[in-house]
Amino acid sequence: MQGKCCAYFGCFITIAFSSILYGQPGTPSGAPPVLDQAKFAAQTVWVPYWSEKDGHRSLLHLRNALHHNPLQVTIDVYSQQGVVLATRSASLAKLANLDLPLQSVISSGAADSARAGSIRVSYSYPNDGVLQAELSIRDDTRNHSYTIVGRKPYKSASPYSYLAIYRPTADTYLEMAFTNPSAEKAVTANLSIRQGDTWKALTSISLKPANTEKVRIAAETLSAAVSSTAREALLIRAEFSVSSTEVIANGWMEDEKTGFSNTALFHDTYPNSNSLYATQLVLGAFPETAWANGPRFDGELVFVNVGAAASTLSAKLYCASEGTMTSLVLPPQTLEPFTVNRVDLASIAAGKVDSGRGAICSAEFSYTGTPGHVIGRYYAASTSKTYGVYVKLEPFTGWAYSEVYWTVEGDFVPLLTVANFSAEKDTIEVYVSEADSITLLYSQEVAPFGSFTVNLRELMKPLQAEKKFKADFGGLYIKTVRPTGKLLVKQHAVSGRRLMMAPYYGSYDYIQWHYFGNVTSPLDLGGQGSASVTTCYSISGCRDNDWFIYSNNPSIASVTNTYGVFTPRPVLAQASGSTTLDSTASGIVDSYGNFGYLNAAPAQVQVRQPTLTCTPGTVTRASNVTCQLSGVVAGRVTGWQFSGSNLAVGGPSATTSWSGPMVASGTVTATFNGAQSVFANVNVTNRTNFAFAAASPTKRSVGYNCGGGRFLSIDSEPVGGGNDAIGMYCDVQQYSFTIASVSGGPNNGIYYVTAVSSSNGGTPTTFNWVLNPHLDAQSGAFHSAQCGNWNGSTGFISASNLRANTIRHEADTSGQSHWINYRNAQDSTSNNLGVVAEAFISGLSQANATQNLVTLLDGKLATISNSAAVEPLGVNYGAGGAFQGYVNFRPYQPCN
Repeated sequence: MQGKCCAYFGCFITIAFSSILYGQPGTPSGAPPVLDQAKFAAQTVWVPYWSEKDGHRSLLHLRNALHHNPLQVTIDVYSQQGVVLATRSASLAKLANLDLPLQSVISSGAADSARAGSIRVSYSYPNDGVLQAELSIRDDTRNHSYTIVGRKPYKSASPYSYLAIYRPTADTYLEMAFTNPSAEKAVTANLSIRQGDTWKALTSISLKPANTEKVRIAAETLSAAVSSTAREALLIRAEFSVSSTEVIANGWMEDEKTGFSNTALFHDTYPNSNSLYATQLVLGAFPETAWANGPRFDGELVFVNVGAAASTLSAKLYCASEGTMTSLVLPPQTLEPFTVNRVDLASIAAGKVDSGRGAICSAEFSYTGTPGHVIGRYYAASTSKTYGVYVKLEPFTGWAYSEVYWTVEGDFVPLLTVANFSAEKDTIEVYVSEADSITLLYSQEVAPFGSFTVNLRELMKPLQAEKKFKADFGGLYIKTVRPTGKLLVKQHAVSGRRLMMAPYYGSYDYIQWHYFGNVTSPLDLGGQGSASVTTCYSISGCRDNDWFIYSNNPSIASVTNTYGVFTPRPVLAQASGSTTLDSTASGIVDSYGNFGYLNAAPAQVQVRQPTLTCTPGTVTRASNVTCQLSGVVAGRVTGWQFSGSNLAVGGPSATTSWSGPMVASGTVTATFNGAQSVFANVNVTNRTNFAFAAASPTKRSVGYNCGGGRFLSIDSEPVGGGNDAIGMYCDVQQYSFTIASVSGGPNNGIYYVTAVSSSNGGTPTTFNWVLNPHLDAQSGAFHSAQCGNWNGSTGFISASNLRANTIRHEADTSGQSHWINYRNAQDSTSNNLGVVAEAFISGLSQANATQNLVTLLDGKLATISNSAAVEPLGVNYGAGGAFQGYVNFRPYQPCN
């Protein structure tokens, strides 16, 4: 269903879309683009001001400029303090308009703080710019009317926005609205006015996220800054804490005494153009065919150079009056930096153009210096200072133009001017759009640099009478028949009853830029990245991947292009190295509407050289190691391998990581892409605290059972010649261990000792020794028989020396003894059972690995025992090595 307001701003109109038609005149030929749903993204357009207080009425105009796709939109109405006052959702069919009167969503009893603010319109689409948004503010009491233009926020290079104005009366004041669309950061703006050769501060504002601030510059302040050369032409500057395009701003002028009002738009973008184009420059009056008995206008062109160096401006004007076109040349003008230049349109045309019955001029300006740094505006006021004409000079022309809004509500008359800036004649067609269709409204062949101005209200009457067009508002689609056409359009809506006049806007479509966006580089071998190429159009904004991308060396990296797919192009890494990507767009490629080619600057893609890193490179046995293959995707890995310590372990494939505990030093190798491989070495070091400590010598009682059939049994009265044991020892070495295999990683399946002990079944390793009981008791026959009469050649050792030497012989911990021999052998890392067991690894079965370890440890045990058995210095000798006499064995010899 389609609603219709029966009174101005009296209801909320929702336009539903029906079936989508293609092949209508002026729409893209053939099938519509295939839109990748995954490519859809959140888009926003902000309208920086609305007001429903102090007699103001606001009407939001939305238009879906697409010829092929509906849009679902969400409208959030904010207060100046950033509070969402209302949210509305709507469906916009292709080419559909929607009008939302703000009084329909704001409570009549709302406080002033909730009766003005900004509007955010959100939608989802692969690119921005397809939804057009403007807002009309009207004040029936003061007869004021002006337009607030919406746009998306984005980051640019300059923090400065400029407002060049011309005010027709000394009582005209300026108002500006600034909205911070950020949801996160606050913004500050310092406002100043150019006064002579300096900037004079006006005020500073601070904008919290989503906040709006309205600033009024009083007529007296503006008058103080007027120069004698530019009269009422002035320059305002806003310096932001962010780039200028991140803040949405709009300006307007009002005179409450005369009812004059006019729109004023900021210059916050700096397009790459040294040209300016304008049409609907009213000279004297609008043609009678467009606005019968309309008022007379005085018009002023205002130029400001915001560059750092002087610029020279020149122009040609083409004025149409009663079917006659007259060309005018504007003498070169020198534009000094930040000096406002005012050019009276009537003085240029004086004596050359008959403007008695009205004339409309179009103009093409060119200037030297930095592109985009000259502001051009046209301001005109009726002689009664009631109506205002506002024309923003545009940096480009195009072959097609979409106009966001027109209305014939009440007595409003849309006045449309279309100019042909081509050096060739062309047929220009004007279509009126409603919901999902467009209808040809007007067609005219236009001479080179010619123009026409029409009254859309009159042209609409036949369509409305035939019910071909039902609503009293809609959008326009204007194009040249030739795709290389160069046109510009301008529309004002005027109400004689309300004494109001306001401009409306649109945009044209041609290729402006073509460049690589996101390109994945470097790539892993065998990996897939992507490359995006961005093409920026003047209506649709920037769209990604309209055009194919090609690799200059597909053997390094290949690109897959699929017709009708607008996602990033897949880039497959085939081999290590580098290549460049190219892309070319064709179509209307410049401000003249010429067909041509735009080559994107080549983008480089690097395919990594694979590397393998094992971390850590040196690791304590049984600790984890991670070996990471970089520069190769998992699917290209054909296998992993470990080799070292006479062991080999095969690993997985199709993975770039191999990790696990490592117990053996060696080399880890990854094989990929067929037969290519890289390797890394891992050094495994011994664990600490595995070494066995030597058992301390322990004195036992005679007859001590050492185990294994061994007893420390000696005769208290030994007989020489075999039964001569005076002292004895036994080293009882015990061990036990736990063995396990590594689970996973480069040493998978290799057995190693997880724990080892110097005891077994609760029985520890011991070193035991005994001493002749007579010597120990220092009494008895044997003790008494040791005469101590050694004289250097004959005689016997003393009992005390024999006792000391025997203890030293068996268990001394500092000199020569069996215990010292035992300790030295077991402390050797080559023999120590704990150290040997800690370093043991095996690739055999658990049973075989266990048996091999037992054999190894038993061998070391034997080595230690054999070393301990080596005879130290005999008992006849003192610690210093001196012979101290013979032992007196039974039968004892007398001590005389």
